[in-house]
Amino acid sequence: MRPSVLLTALCTAGFALHAHAQVQTWPAEAQLKPTAVGRECLDYPMMYEVSVDGDTVAINTPQQKTHRGPIAADGSVDVNWQLSPGIRPQVHGNARTRDLTLRLATGCLYTLKPVTAPLAPTDWKVRILQTGGDARNCDAGGKRGTVRIRGERFSLFDDVDEPYLQVKLDAKGAADEEAKALVGQDRRVRIKIGAGTAPRPFEIVTTKWSCVYKAAPA
Repeated sequence: MRPSVLLTALCTAGFALHAHAQVQTWPAEAQLKPTAVGRECLDYPMMYEVSVDGDTVAINTPQQKTHRGPIAADGSVDVNWQLSPGIRPQVHGNARTRDLTLRLATGCLYTLKPVTAPLAPTDWKVRILQTGGDARNCDAGGKRGTVRIRGERFSLFDDVDEPYLQVKLDAKGAADEEAKALVGQDRRVRIKIGAGTAPRPFEIVTTKWSCVYKAAPA
């Protein structure tokens, strides 16, 4: 091989290796900031994935949606995305030092803490039907959602990146307790989940209007 061709090949390979080395990806757990405790905020350790590729940061949400933004010279970032009109979650902080804060659409603040070995979540789709309560004060049934279980945490999502509610499962995988609800007219609900590990039905009853919903694996 001629020296000029060899030099070109080495430079190209070196550039490719340098570009590849620039990409850094790590899992990050959303941990509720102490200043947000006591508000209508869920303390849920949901997992995000953060990637830095040169001067671009990418945030992959629990719903597997990726949002990107530029990284300033000092490492600062401000990435936000629209869930619906007027509702924009935001990630800001320093991507180089991995010091990032998540602000959800509800205004709740979470630290995106890098972790080395996150627990693998269990997900399944559900269909939620209203089976009781006054239709004038209850959301219509027929909605679809996603259940995510990570460790002892049971979270229910609708079509956004933050959960509708969350409870702690017992050793048998069951729960029967009140929980905060972040959508709808009621701010608290009671959720009943049977024991087990497989996808299974559960019941939600709102505390104010006594709206009853049955959720079944879809």
